Amino acid sequence: DFMLSETAYLNVDGLYWHGSLKKKNNSSHLEARKAFEAVGYRLFQIREDEIRRKPQVVLSMINHHLGKSANVVGARKCSVSIVSPKIAKIFLEENHLMGSTSAKHIGLFNNESLVSVLSYRVVGSVLKIERFCSRAHAVIPGGFSRLLKYAVSSHPYVTEAHNWVDLRYGCGDHLKNKGFILTKETLGWKWTDGAKTFNRLQCRANMDSRGLSEKEHADERGWYRIYDAGQRLYVKQI
Repeated sequence: DFMLSETAYLNVDGLYWHGSLKKKNNSSHLEARKAFEAVGYRLFQIREDEIRRKPQVVLSMINHHLGKSANVVGARKCSVSIVSPKIAKIFLEENHLMGSTSAKHIGLFNNESLVSVLSYRVVGSVLKIERFCSRAHAVIPGGFSRLLKYAVSSHPYVTEAHNWVDLRYGCGDHLKNKGFILTKETLGWKWTDGAKTFNRLQCRANMDSRGLSEKEHADERGWYRIYDAGQRLYVKQI
């Protein structure tokens, strides 16, 4: 839909037209992304509800890719500290497309101002990164590495770090330089009602005593699927 540079493009996907009611090819977004990658181009696929709810986050993401971020703060100039769930929720809702999540949160502070947050869960010996973002229109070089190091040092029994990347707007290239290895790629999806999107676990089979199937529950709510452009899992051995 938009040419951002000679090698970067942006599609804005309407939830109705790009949902399963209209698009019968579940892998259409994945195929578009791979076609662009094959010729060395980058394709951002942003959904209608994301543009409506968080235009500044989308703009910040694009400017970062184009090297036009307004503020650059070195990680070494920041202090690391645990972030309370309340503060993390506000920060993530304002600065991450997916919003907040239930997890542990740590952040980078510059002059007592929170500029970056990493959210994670520890399952057994695996540290699962759930969110990472910096304040909109700001870039923190070295921020991810510093926060990950802090998280790992807080859990000495962890042997792996896992990071899933949504390929509609990410690619994971920065993880390769930090010891992460691409392990697998899958196709994911969410529910939509044409105005908002919902986690796929919000509609499942046997959600109540009626014993309805997943599709029956979805039809009752007026929900249908919208597929993404793929998800990549990167794993780092600790």
